[in-house]
Amino acid sequence: MQMAEILSALRYRVPFHVMKDILTSKKQLTGNGWDATIDKLIKANKTEGNIENTCEFLFEFYMDHLLYGEKLVRFYTKERKIVNKFADVLKKIEPESSIYGAAYPLPLSDSELRGLDVDGNPYLVDVSEDTKPLTLVFCATKFYAEKVKLSVSDLSKKAQLEYDNYDEILAVKYNPRQVFDVVTVNPITSQINILIDYSYGFSEKTFQQRFKKIVTALNDLAAVNGINLNLKMSEAINLFSSIDNLYESSEGRICELAFTTNEGSIKHEKMRRNDLDLRGETYHKAGKEAVGEIVPYKLGLCWKVKFNAGLNSTPELFLPGNFRMLSSSKQSLKDAIITKNCGKKDYTFTIKKLLSNL
Repeated sequence: MQMAEILSALRYRVPFHVMKDILTSKKQLTGNGWDATIDKLIKANKTEGNIENTCEFLFEFYMDHLLYGEKLVRFYTKERKIVNKFADVLKKIEPESSIYGAAYPLPLSDSELRGLDVDGNPYLVDVSEDTKPLTLVFCATKFYAEKVKLSVSDLSKKAQLEYDNYDEILAVKYNPRQVFDVVTVNPITSQINILIDYSYGFSEKTFQQRFKKIVTALNDLAAVNGINLNLKMSEAINLFSSIDNLYESSEGRICELAFTTNEGSIKHEKMRRNDLDLRGETYHKAGKEAVGEIVPYKLGLCWKVKFNAGLNSTPELFLPGNFRMLSSSKQSLKDAIITKNCGKKDYTFTIKKLLSNL
């Protein structure tokens, strides 16, 4: 696999600031943005004859991030004997033949994605029992809406006449995006977790549809092999209690918080500086002392994690509750968003912190 191919795949999914930190920790050159960085890396490694070693490091990081980086996660617990049976079956399953599988682990190009007869269904492209826990990777194509401003002069002459009184036109462009959605099956903990690629261009409805399709695919895989997995969307572990528990703890650094007060007001606070904890911010402390009690319903929390010898990563956990949940007889939050992480190590660190504070 060529270095340019790996770098292109990394660019497709990894935030640049995360990539820059990884490269710096490995004493690799970086530039101002992706274009300059890719150019410097290819030229430097050709000159110094380190292409093979650099490609190996880049590919390992890419695979780690593909499985665990920038994910929206749901956690499920099933009976251990069922999870054990399911894991044993999965080890014998061959991924189905598809255009995604032929290119895996690399993504298809936009032109290839646009040429597909997209049904939105996930295709199993990889089953790995070498990893702990066992992992499955599903690929699908989803479209997200992008608003584009057009000048009237960009239109055909006929259209320009029709829109002569307009200065600017707002158009909606639907862009294809290949997603790599992952399932981890752990017989030891009896957990089946679903990690779907988290991209800001997708709607909440699209995320829920993707979870539903993965749950359906898992139940179908089990049923074909005589196992009644009976995984249900509603069975995901309720994470809502962790919002207040993490807020009241000394864990990490709170960078975002939404809450209500006992006087009925709604507040949403964010920390702009990366080194300060909202819990210790003067305005927040004074306000909390004045009202006496607050009820958090949305939380952003980050940590510093030693990812390798030269890098402390800063994974961020976001629990996207909303105000309406507080009026429910049973507050329920199924989703956790983990971003800005480098791979499995800081992903595992983050979910341990989350699940131990339920």
